[in-house]
Amino acid sequence: MRNRLSYSRNKSVAKALSLWFSFFVLVPLCSGQETLIEGRVIDGQSGDPLPFSTIAIIGTAAGSISNQDGQFRIEVGGRDTLEVRCTGFSSKCFALADIESSYFEIRLFPAISQLAEFTVIEADERALKYIDQAKKQLLKSGYTRSKAFLELFTEKDSLPTELLEVYYNADLRDAGIEGLEYKSGRVAVAPVNNSFFMSLSMSQVIQSHNPLNSAGFPESPFSLKRNEMNKLYDFKLIEFKSGEKTVYFDAKPANSESFFSGFFSIDEKMNVTEIEFSIQNPNRTPFIPLFETDSLRPLTLDIKWLYSQQETGVAPYLIDFNYSYVSAIPIGEGYTGPWLERRIQSDGLIYFYDFNTPFFSPEFSYGTVLNDYQKLLNTPFHEALWEVGRPFVESERFKRNQEFIAENGTLKNYRKQDEYRKFGGLQSVVDHSNVFWSDTARLRLNLIYHDPTAISGRTSTPRRQRFNLDVELYFDIIQVDSMISHFSQCIFDVYDSYYALESDSLTDLFLNLHFDLCEVERRKMEGSIASIDDISPKELLNLYELSSKRFNRATERYFRDTDSGSSLRALEKYNEELMPVTGVNNVELFLFPDAQELFQEGN
Repeated sequence: MRNRLSYSRNKSVAKALSLWFSFFVLVPLCSGQETLIEGRVIDGQSGDPLPFSTIAIIGTAAGSISNQDGQFRIEVGGRDTLEVRCTGFSSKCFALADIESSYFEIRLFPAISQLAEFTVIEADERALKYIDQAKKQLLKSGYTRSKAFLELFTEKDSLPTELLEVYYNADLRDAGIEGLEYKSGRVAVAPVNNSFFMSLSMSQVIQSHNPLNSAGFPESPFSLKRNEMNKLYDFKLIEFKSGEKTVYFDAKPANSESFFSGFFSIDEKMNVTEIEFSIQNPNRTPFIPLFETDSLRPLTLDIKWLYSQQETGVAPYLIDFNYSYVSAIPIGEGYTGPWLERRIQSDGLIYFYDFNTPFFSPEFSYGTVLNDYQKLLNTPFHEALWEVGRPFVESERFKRNQEFIAENGTLKNYRKQDEYRKFGGLQSVVDHSNVFWSDTARLRLNLIYHDPTAISGRTSTPRRQRFNLDVELYFDIIQVDSMISHFSQCIFDVYDSYYALESDSLTDLFLNLHFDLCEVERRKMEGSIASIDDISPKELLNLYELSSKRFNRATERYFRDTDSGSSLRALEKYNEELMPVTGVNNVELFLFPDAQELFQEGN
């Protein structure tokens, strides 16, 4: 397996002149097989780690980035050649076949003695010209799709309280994010002073930020007209002899709480490589507290966009963001003061990779708009994706926070035995939970919206139009090189289901037999899949679509045959047909009170 990468990387012009790149070779490199190597990128003068440096395999789209500690991991073949790139330094290429030692270092030098050959220009018209050129280039960036990975740390009063990891398919346009499609996620949370903190809609917030559009964030020169820029900002232009340019924009003191300051860089070909936004005590952010009685007082907000050149133009390959604020919760009677204040610090990134080779999209529809936490808790966990390995190495901070939360909180989707009921703290946030089919977890009407008068009191409305039982066959595919893995699950969607009929002794029986119809069809599909050797993703999707259509037809037939759950004889007939496959006798469970203790209520 290889992690794909786009090459470009930009960093501050104040970085030192030398760079050390070192790594360990874990197994011999002389064979044609792929080999895992690990290493660390550090500053040659200070020894500080250089995060988000790029290591690419020449001639391929494969590569990796270093993490926050400068560490990286990449799989290579014995004939591969690596290229180490760092903006401002000469790139270094070396063939792995020439490596004779399990450890070596490569020192990179600047392409030109940049720090001795640059010009600083205050408030020059050229700075505004480069901003206009950068805006035009960003606007011309076409549509592209990639994989994406989000990592987020949150600490409350310096103690870990949240760790979030999510895979997405990313839709990118105009050098920003047009959409993030949830693929799979896992989360760890721990209480601090008996309370949790959760970033419920972080991906939506970051997705809404585009350098060209403030969208709830403070303004920047990229979202202003030229005459407005001169009134609100001071500019400084640095031109390097190599052709690279950096423009610094500083909001004037009177505007410092309403407008971002920062800088952007363009290379010798006039391509945007980096944009950084920063603000202290902003009076405008898209972050809002979960409860109306609480408040958030922003302290700092920093967002960095790193760009690379793609077929459709420049596209982000990494967004690095961090923010801090004070969370205030009223602890007096009637939700009034005094206030309990806590310092919150969140640091995260979204890494875009495998451009034009996105994940297979899970076959499941979210009729209701859900945040990442709700999607994480309401869709199955496909473990194969996480067994492949993250697109970059876990940092030491990540490991420390994970260990802390494992001892003091709860991890969801990090272990097979994780269950929603064990995931303390989330029940106050996620008021519904979809039900995954199980022969022990049965449905109950109280899981969904039930109001017999919901259809405007019109009793003449046909029974079939007075309910919606949203049962779906979830299907997901993971493909990494020649490895293909799939996962299927029947899901009862409690968000989009409702029942506007009077309930009776047959209602729960009616719900569960319908759910079991899906499970029977799912097992037929899995049997067909198992009968095909070396099955392809296309064949998998074809079998899924066939099974989904069969289930939809079976559903309508079931509703018609049972008169929407009012015919006991028809329900008993379906129970006899389904029971040999599922092993569940729903008639016994729901029509005989003594059998109620034999099963658990839906999860």
